[in-house]
Amino acid sequence: MNIRIFPIVASALVDDAQALCHPARQAWPGANAARVSLARTGLLSSKTHCLADGRRRSTPWSLVSRHRSSLRHLTGDATLAGLAQALRCHGPAAACSATPRNTKEHQGGSTMSAMQWVKTAQEGGVFVIRLNSPENRNSLTSALREQLGAAVDRAAQDRSVRALYLTGEGPSFCAGGDFRMLQTHSDPWPVHRRFRDLIRWFTPLMALDKPVVVGVRGHAVGGGMGLALTGDVVIAGTSAQFMSGFFRLGTIPDIGVMYQLPRLIGMARAKNFLFGGATMRAKEALELGLVARVVPDEQLDAAGLQEAARLAAGPAEVMGLAKTLMARSFETTLHDMLAFEGLGQALAMSHPEFREGLAAAIAGRPADFVGAAAHPVRQQTPGGQDRPIS
Repeated sequence: MNIRIFPIVASALVDDAQALCHPARQAWPGANAARVSLARTGLLSSKTHCLADGRRRSTPWSLVSRHRSSLRHLTGDATLAGLAQALRCHGPAAACSATPRNTKEHQGGSTMSAMQWVKTAQEGGVFVIRLNSPENRNSLTSALREQLGAAVDRAAQDRSVRALYLTGEGPSFCAGGDFRMLQTHSDPWPVHRRFRDLIRWFTPLMALDKPVVVGVRGHAVGGGMGLALTGDVVIAGTSAQFMSGFFRLGTIPDIGVMYQLPRLIGMARAKNFLFGGATMRAKEALELGLVARVVPDEQLDAAGLQEAARLAAGPAEVMGLAKTLMARSFETTLHDMLAFEGLGQALAMSHPEFREGLAAAIAGRPADFVGAAAHPVRQQTPGGQDRPIS
């Protein structure tokens, strides 16, 4: 982030926190003008200059989410600003409206609500997404990408969803790009528009602040391999094959492969794999740590859903925060990561999941993180009103 811009952004955020927590306190001169200017350039969303409106959600967790969204293209500084804002607005002086958001856009249970190219279902706290174009080996057509983005957005917005399981129908996970589309849409501007639209489906999946489990059977080729690598936990069926295929077409690796693969297996191994046009089978992927385990194909969904359910039963929101911070680790200095840890830990310890985990550890009983998150403890504000603190 531009060092000249960050102080202005930070000042605007702190001023918003002060307005929320201490309504009588005056803003620093020019703060509103700075926020308006930043909004015009896209550095702050229009929602960011109306935080003092008591009708908006102002809990620590909602503030982190809001500023991460508003400043998503300002890299690590946005994370730091969001955490700082949340902590400034949480505590005895904060009399903020804090009704948890719980948008139910689909019914729970295991009933499948099928779209044409993507199927979704919810099983308890696990949201299931299945790529549903087996006749095309689940290629990343524009229709499939659009519906995948919509499904990821549903998972992100629904508070009852605590983990996600992504897999593909049929014998292949995902064959990557659609060859028929590439024949007619390979001029510069169509390519540019296609990759600009990654923010609608791929980036939200990468940045989802909930655990993601991916189940891979058969081929994960090109962009399909990039999609598979979005999983926090990847489980492979014995038939799984990870293939690059980019250089065979005369294209560079895309859909996050050049970002993810060196981080997961190291730069040298990533170059050897990509430049060699190699195929990585399930056993080798396990040895390199690319997948967490290998199971028979017929057991893949059961294993993936079991792992997703295990994560959903844990402190999922706190794990989502840790996931967000870990995503910064390769580009962030030790000093900044320690700052992120300190602010993040203070925020985590304000969450009901921490209080439940600590109480359970002291009592020697299993923790009920799901129940704790669903029924936040209430605390009294200085005005005598009760408010939830998560």
